[in-house]
Amino acid sequence: MKNILLYIILLFAFACHQPAEKSQLSGILAGAYTLQSASNNKVDKDTSFPTNNQVMIFTEKHYIYGTIAPDSTTLFGLGSYFYNDSTIIEKNIFNSSTLDSTFETKLRVARSPSSLIQIQGESDEVGKTFQKMPAAENSDLDGAWEQVSFENITGTDTSFVKNKQYKLYQGGHFMWIHRYPSDSIDKKFQTGYGFGVFSIKGNTITETITSSSYKEIIEVPVTLSFTLTGKDQLVLEFNEGISVTKETYRRMN
Repeated sequence: MKNILLYIILLFAFACHQPAEKSQLSGILAGAYTLQSASNNKVDKDTSFPTNNQVMIFTEKHYIYGTIAPDSTTLFGLGSYFYNDSTIIEKNIFNSSTLDSTFETKLRVARSPSSLIQIQGESDEVGKTFQKMPAAENSDLDGAWEQVSFENITGTDTSFVKNKQYKLYQGGHFMWIHRYPSDSIDKKFQTGYGFGVFSIKGNTITETITSSSYKEIIEVPVTLSFTLTGKDQLVLEFNEGISVTKETYRRMN
């Protein structure tokens, strides 16, 4: 009887401990990062190369990143992830190369209080060091959002814009990635990303892009009004005087 009771107590303690540990580890990574250095150790040759302005955000459940390749190609990705002490398993939701294809990427990780060191795959071929950026207070917007509609309203006329877009907010930083048709027959597409800082006052949010594939919007503050319906629907509106753009998002689980 004593052994059975001891087993029940231990089982209950183990069950209670597991979710807390998983949640705690996920929260450790939450924040914004910028690439500091990268290297390639392929074929017994250590070739270091300069940073390419890669930026990245982790929430407790999702990640997002964006960069511009040396050939000026825009690269980005978004997905969910699981983290333990030394490994991140990323599950793709959307990226610039394979779009919404389902696949997982395993990364080995070494972490310090101020930086995140990632080593791609199991072979140690590619290593990247990311510097964690100072965070502001958390907000009700923090998390991952998927755009469900993009409207342009001029007077009584409303037009809907085709746009595949995701957006993450976390600790005073935000990032969006998108892909939309650039012709009338949906054969050519434009892709891009924007990363920056935000602040909230009342029901308005001011966003300032600090890194983007669109150079003309960098360091240009934009103030939008926002409405949160419960915790899972977000509407952003930007009044341009002549017209209003209205973006509706749903929170990702």
